[in-house]
Amino acid sequence: MDIRDAIHALAGTPAPTIVVGTVVSTDGTTATVQPLDDTAAPLPGIDLGVGPTSAIGFRPDEGAVVLVALDSPTTGYVVGTSRGRLVLNGGELGAMVSIGPLVDAINAIKKDLNDLKTAFKGWTPTPQDGGAALKAATSQWAADTLSSTATDDLADNNITH
Repeated sequence: MDIRDAIHALAGTPAPTIVVGTVVSTDGTTATVQPLDDTAAPLPGIDLGVGPTSAIGFRPDEGAVVLVALDSPTTGYVVGTSRGRLVLNGGELGAMVSIGPLVDAINAIKKDLNDLKTAFKGWTPTPQDGGAALKAATSQWAADTLSSTATDDLADNNITH
């Protein structure tokens, strides 16, 4: 007995059978999957949510290769996909953040603030100049504007939560 079988024995449920197949069609919550063994019949009604709570779900593209956990000969759920999206907790909050572009955006803001600090450090107030010395010290900083960040710049739309 392996660990998987031991856990299922403790839980009182049989270990699922894993089948590899291709997505024929989806309707939003279920998929029809054709097992790679072409002699097997298609499996309609395969749940796209993993487990009974469906906190994790897949939205595979048609034609994607999927792993299906069958808990009976006719019912099961997708546990992995080669193409498509991963949905966590229903996906209402939108896409997950891609860390690389987020760090780049934060670093650009920090660099801009540091450039402003450097300009102020180099500024010496001059009496009666009407701010000309400050304007000269910050003119280079003011000329370099930050670009706006759009949601799509930071989003990984393959994973929603």
